[in-house]
Amino acid sequence: MPLTQEHRRQKIGKDNTDARRASGRAMRDDMRALAESNKAERTLPVLPVRGGQPSKRGRADWKQVAVQTGGGGVDSPLTEQAGTRIYHDASTLTVSNTFLEAMEIRMLKQVTFKDASENPLVMIFSDVVAGP
Repeated sequence: MPLTQEHRRQKIGKDNTDARRASGRAMRDDMRALAESNKAERTLPVLPVRGGQPSKRGRADWKQVAVQTGGGGVDSPLTEQAGTRIYHDASTLTVSNTFLEAMEIRMLKQVTFKDASENPLVMIFSDVVAGP
């Protein structure tokens, strides 16, 4: 007996449904197998039971830290000492086309400061050569 168009459509639908259910079952079984294998991998090793330990009195050796005297750094604030600036011999000429002005700049070589403890602090600057 030949299958009619309607019978073919119903058979195709049934085959699709069966295939989908079979693949769903297979996927479910695969997922369960993975979950069960992960459970087996995640178990912690059983450690032998250790007995209770009695309390003990703690002990440590104390060593006195050596006290540092001086050399601890610079005390703020720094105050520049008047008349202690020294400049490099060469000066730089700067020209501005925007404002039609020119300036001669002398670069610092050395400045002397005093900190809060009246200790001198000398800053020495290198000679900066301006590029083209």
